[in-house]
Amino acid sequence: MVFQKPSYELSVSRVLSESLGLYLSRLEYFFIPFLFVNMANSALSQFIGSYVPSFTPPKDLSDAFFPWLIDYATVAIALAGVFIVADWLTTTIANGIAVKYSSDLLEEGHASLREACSFAFSHISSLIGAGFITGVLMTLGLILFLVPGIIVSIMFSVVVQAITIERLGVSKSLRRSRELVAKKWGKTFMVLFSVGLVIVVASVAGDFIGDLFSPLKVFITAVITSLAQPLYPVALTYHYYSLRSREKPVEVPLPVESAVPVAPPSTRPPSPFPMGFQPRFCYKCGQKLPLDTVFCPQCGNRVKP
Repeated sequence: MVFQKPSYELSVSRVLSESLGLYLSRLEYFFIPFLFVNMANSALSQFIGSYVPSFTPPKDLSDAFFPWLIDYATVAIALAGVFIVADWLTTTIANGIAVKYSSDLLEEGHASLREACSFAFSHISSLIGAGFITGVLMTLGLILFLVPGIIVSIMFSVVVQAITIERLGVSKSLRRSRELVAKKWGKTFMVLFSVGLVIVVASVAGDFIGDLFSPLKVFITAVITSLAQPLYPVALTYHYYSLRSREKPVEVPLPVESAVPVAPPSTRPPSPFPMGFQPRFCYKCGQKLPLDTVFCPQCGNRVKP
């Protein structure tokens, strides 16, 4: 099945349906990077969890309670921060791979997972820089007021696409995402909400099914979550092309060429005789000339232009 990037702005339902079709057509290629990331993060979570001290506060509220609480919070927050940063970095790389792979399918009709991975790692600084800025702004917005955090997530929703497809840096990709989303806040929010809802449902279902098969909980949860997560970058890539289709192409004027070729000017020197002049005698040898003579029959001199 051949997929092409949208040539006109799509509705939310069309973006979601086209994204789902693209994802299912190459499911294993989108699934593998996210499965690897989720399995690695699950292993890291268990490793870090083994170093988190058990929450056993002193039984009496003595002077030792507050030092214990400070020590426990310091260790727990530091370990949680390590896991959050690692999870964010690996997920950012996986999203970059999925965006590159889906954009190659839409623009060229074919894609290579190896090339997509190579591209994501070669542009990791831009991906991490833009993700860090948007993540900090979004977190501050959600902590202080809920609405600013949502606005930031919508405004910078296609930053990864701008970096991957247009090869932009951090600041230019943030500006580009804001320009594309302008006047399409509602549609962008619906795309983010729909895909986010699918991921949340998959995560809850993964935990529930994992509890039923406790020995395999980590693996089952990672598989089910990895099946849903690629929809996020794929849908936003489709939405990016849909938003970009509104832009008019820049027309470059072509030089106007003359329809009739103009002959170059003659380089022959002008004749000393006026037009229509017919001499009667050769001015060189004096020979009498017949009518309409061009060359003198006596000396061969040219006597008529």
